[in-house]
Amino acid sequence: MPIDERGIRETRLALTRMTRAFRRELRSATQDSITIYQKQLKSRLRAGTGAATLGPRSSNYRRSVQREYHARGRTIHAALFVNLTGSRAVPYARALERGSTHGPKTAKVLTIPVAGSLAAPARHRPSRPIQLFANGFWTTTKKGLPAFVYFPGKVPRRGGGNRRRRRLPNGWALAAGAKPLYWGVKSVTIRARPVWQTTFDRQTPRVLRRFEIAVDRALAAVAG
Repeated sequence: MPIDERGIRETRLALTRMTRAFRRELRSATQDSITIYQKQLKSRLRAGTGAATLGPRSSNYRRSVQREYHARGRTIHAALFVNLTGSRAVPYARALERGSTHGPKTAKVLTIPVAGSLAAPARHRPSRPIQLFANGFWTTTKKGLPAFVYFPGKVPRRGGGNRRRRRLPNGWALAAGAKPLYWGVKSVTIRARPVWQTTFDRQTPRVLRRFEIAVDRALAAVAG
């Protein structure tokens, strides 16, 4: 049976054109897709809306979103990520996305600044760390919450009238003239804010449509 060499050559050429067309269109679709994800993710981080209920305090997290794209032969590599280590790291990105609980590593409690205490006039804040410990002590509120308080002036003498603690109208068990600086808590829980997951879930249908268009274009190029 004679072999149709011409038909074989035409088939090989058609397959080669198809491979090149699909490779070109899929590479283009992959680049477009990662751009879609990146733009939408940065938009959500900038706005602080939806899943990103924590308003942005700086642009470090948004600027740290990076992309990678490599295409070699039959392999296409695309990635969208944030560095958790290194000079441009955003170590809290994982905690914001998935949530986490943090406790003290060596101390007994974590210290959380009392609202407005760090923005108080300088005379109400310690000028040096050593002054903080020399003029302050731990006490508790009526509800049993540990609190660190600070004397802005001269340290009261032990046993003196100013050193005797009393119940103030606002519920503090403090010495007269003391200023509350920190709460003491056993742990802090950061609830999950799945900005990445929400972005990918909402944009995936759009990305899949982009790949469908790429397949249609590749087939049209081969047929043409």
